Amino acid sequence: MIFDFSQDPLEDITDVNGRIESAKLDVWMTKNEIDPMDPKNQDLMDRVLEAGKSNVDRPDSNDRNESSNSGSGYAPTLQGGGHFRLDDYHDQFLLGTSSAIENNPRFQMLKLRSSQVAEFKNYRMIPINDKEIPRGIFESLKKPSLGSKQGLLDTEPLRQKFKTYLEQLREEVNHNFAIARHKKRHCDVINEVPLPTSGTMAMLFGEMVPAQRPLKPYRFPRPKIILLDGQDLKILISVVRAFDVPVRNDMDPLQSNPSLQGKNHREESIHGMKENLVRSFVEVRFQGQCQKTPVAPGPNPAWNEEIEFTFKSPNNDFSSDTLNRIKDNLHLHLFDEVAVDMLEDEEERPREVHQRFERKWLGSLAIPFVTMYRNTRIEGTFKLHSPPVLLGYERTGQTSMASGFWRENTDMDQPPKEATYLSIYLTINPPLSNPEPIKEKLECEEDDNLVRHCEKWHRDLMSKFPNRVFSPMVADLTGKSVLVTRYFRAIRPPHDVLENNDQNPEKVAWFVALIPYLPRNALFPGIQAIWPTCEQFIKMMVGSEVEHAVLMTNYFTSLGKKAYLVLGQGIPEGQTAYVLTAEESGQHWLWNVVTGEHFNTSETFCPLVGVTAVANESNVWGNVQSSDAPNRMKWDLTNGSDWTPLFGSHLTLPDLSSVQPTQLSTSQPDQRAATTLKDKIEKKIKSHISSLRKRLKLGTPLNFTVAASLKRLLPALESNRGGIAEGRILATEHLAELKSASAAYKICGFPLHFGYSHMDQIVEALEATGVHLNREPGVEFAVAVHVEPFPQTVMSVWIYVASLVRRR
Repeated sequence: MIFDFSQDPLEDITDVNGRIESAKLDVWMTKNEIDPMDPKNQDLMDRVLEAGKSNVDRPDSNDRNESSNSGSGYAPTLQGGGHFRLDDYHDQFLLGTSSAIENNPRFQMLKLRSSQVAEFKNYRMIPINDKEIPRGIFESLKKPSLGSKQGLLDTEPLRQKFKTYLEQLREEVNHNFAIARHKKRHCDVINEVPLPTSGTMAMLFGEMVPAQRPLKPYRFPRPKIILLDGQDLKILISVVRAFDVPVRNDMDPLQSNPSLQGKNHREESIHGMKENLVRSFVEVRFQGQCQKTPVAPGPNPAWNEEIEFTFKSPNNDFSSDTLNRIKDNLHLHLFDEVAVDMLEDEEERPREVHQRFERKWLGSLAIPFVTMYRNTRIEGTFKLHSPPVLLGYERTGQTSMASGFWRENTDMDQPPKEATYLSIYLTINPPLSNPEPIKEKLECEEDDNLVRHCEKWHRDLMSKFPNRVFSPMVADLTGKSVLVTRYFRAIRPPHDVLENNDQNPEKVAWFVALIPYLPRNALFPGIQAIWPTCEQFIKMMVGSEVEHAVLMTNYFTSLGKKAYLVLGQGIPEGQTAYVLTAEESGQHWLWNVVTGEHFNTSETFCPLVGVTAVANESNVWGNVQSSDAPNRMKWDLTNGSDWTPLFGSHLTLPDLSSVQPTQLSTSQPDQRAATTLKDKIEKKIKSHISSLRKRLKLGTPLNFTVAASLKRLLPALESNRGGIAEGRILATEHLAELKSASAAYKICGFPLHFGYSHMDQIVEALEATGVHLNREPGVEFAVAVHVEPFPQTVMSVWIYVASLVRRR
């Protein structure tokens, strides 16, 4: 509305004293639809402000009371202190209160993404509506930190100190590498295309006209993509076959009755030996999805089954940084399907068949998703994790000989390892390209000539074998580059591990393997490979393959053994580290630092499938042989045609001090803590099995007599370090101990072993075996736990669990 300012537009609401009445002003402004923000009304608003000042200069008690009681949004009255009170009609245009905005889930996600929080920084699409935001998405941010008081109360007392130290190291490492990321190199900013050479041109023309070899088909690699654009990521698993699956040895009269068995249930003869058939299948689990193969009979079943899963990325983020942080595993469990007869009337048996199918766990395998992502394709024969004793089952032992597991040129002093192997093929569709991370330019205290020589050695090795990636300069926790040879020094193992001057390397390997394991992407997520020292590793009490391998190498060196660190590719973990020892017999052993097992380099199914480099305190050797498979390699490190040394006649190893201490300070074994932990684990297992069966509306009766027998068997498993090579002897001992119970019950059970890390690890592994799913009427359970303490709170946990069904 436009006013004629020749006369005062506020005359109707102004009293005889020239003061504006607040109540009338509110009505007048609303009636005339005055917009205080309209530039056309600026003169009018100046007049209102001027009138308001005159009201203050000549206050009146009645006016003050009238003004204070007025709800006028445009009243130009001045509050105490002479400040102008803005109108309150602008509240109608506010989206909400400040507290409501701060607590809005969508606004919180926007702030977290802007702040580069790890879980949200790569979130590409944030939902428009609050109801579309997944529940519990902020739960990870509300968890108390390990360094806080509440965090310490929530963690287990046995690991409080070490977890706090690890959290402090992570904060220090993140800070050091955040500074290093700002130092860019020329190659990090500019990606120059190399000029073509005669070699690349010859390869180009050679690929245009490839050789035709119909009898030797060539597998063409699929083109890789860097980012997904509205596509689903699929994981394809082809379960091919298994070797040496345990067979049933329980002579149940009903199971051996020919009238209840079909042709696939008959006893077969293999190599002249009678054995009961096993009907096995593989169950595959990933991110809550579950599928299984059909049932195949025999100790060497073949499935050739293809299984497909859809990968679910956190926050629908498929960036390389997020995929490298994922901790999910693909689990494969081998079960035996047992048909349980439920027909009670013998007269009806010729006419009716009433059976229930149950599953018996035989072994399992876990493959990290990061390994699948980095390799795109995984193919091979994997050793299943199975207990040394399976009550109610036995191994034929013939498959090992027939399949080439045992070779004449292996260590004849050691019996063949009894294990079950699974052949699978695994790939990701579409294949994702794993871009090389930008390597931070770290500070280095080494000599410049030495650094340039290491870089040249690395480039030469990469030019010949692009897939064999290893740099002799590694990063420590302070963010500096260190020569890898400085990580080796003879360190004496704890006295409680080797008593009375014992020099048994298997005891040392067992102790190192008991230290909790954590994949490298979970130890220091989002950062390139970091090598802590042995002292830092012992204080953290958790580490990847590299930390375990360096410690084991230093322990073996103190025992007078020729020990080397081996870096390469392993199954199923991907990039890994092993320890190589040269034995007096002339053989070479490869030690798995996570399990404590050792393999001869000539064994066919060694988990180490590729060797990149070997290192110790005196040199680093790069593998330049045509094959990197251990059983196809020559292990003479002095042969220059097979191994390229970092130091030789052209450059000698400089005199550098080791970053390792001369000795490690470790605490004594705590028997009291072991007893407390044993009681806690036993109580937790019983309550968890009871809760799982309660969901199935089943009872959980316990058999304490058999549990006492199982408890007496567990210390022998620890003294035999898991019975890696004595499965038959241990099985015989266990059957003898349970002979009286076996006469009254059909017993199915197994021992499980853990290097103690946390309680969830034990509960999840036990639940995966499916021992709680036994629906046989009157089934009873027996649980026994044994904990062996080691220095530095290392605990070896043995759990024996069995189900018992009374024979009819």
